Amino acid sequence: MDKKTFLKTLSAGLIRYGIEDYADIIKDYENHFLIELAKGKTEEEISRELGNIKQIIKDYAQNYEKPKQKSVIILGLTLQDIFLIPLMILLYGVFVALMAGALVSTAIGVYLNLALKNLSFIPQLIIPLNFLYGLAFFALACFLFGFSMLYLIYINKVVRASIMWQKSLLSEKYGGNNVISSLNNDKYKKIALYSGIVFLSLFAAAYVVSAIVAGSFEFWHVWKWFGK
Repeated sequence: MDKKTFLKTLSAGLIRYGIEDYADIIKDYENHFLIELAKGKTEEEISRELGNIKQIIKDYAQNYEKPKQKSVIILGLTLQDIFLIPLMILLYGVFVALMAGALVSTAIGVYLNLALKNLSFIPQLIIPLNFLYGLAFFALACFLFGFSMLYLIYINKVVRASIMWQKSLLSEKYGGNNVISSLNNDKYKKIALYSGIVFLSLFAAAYVVSAIVAGSFEFWHVWKWFGK
């Protein structure tokens, strides 16, 4: 293939694939032909050394598509993050709320067990009901702590998997096997399970004792906890 045919075929192929800088590429090949011709080579020899022209066009087309594809991926991930970031903030906000609930439950447990009377919005309890309800709130605090830690482990895995997936897409090495493993922290599972059982048991016992002492299943009305 002579120089004219080679360059014409190459130019047509690059234009067909929409390669914008095809003119610069053709110019580079023209310069290459001039350099090699000055060395005494024929146009046909130079064409053969350059290789299969169809493969050359294909290589340029693939290299041109990669930046475009990556730009599309980056745009897609950016739009995804616009929705994901507020969602992640909300998820971590739930964790903070659960931990706050654990702290409040602990404080109420201390308040009831010490039989304090400083807070008017917390009903006054007779002994030993204050101890039963106080211990129930301690158990509730442990349950909320254990559950919140399991929840934190889970959302951390979700966030980590999302980050790894995005990195894999950008590096073009994503294999689709970044799955979220099951929760395996037995310590927090046991805390949540056992404290939940203890809380329900203590709360049920406190309710029964309260109903017996007050002589009514709606003992809070008898003791006027919430007004007349």
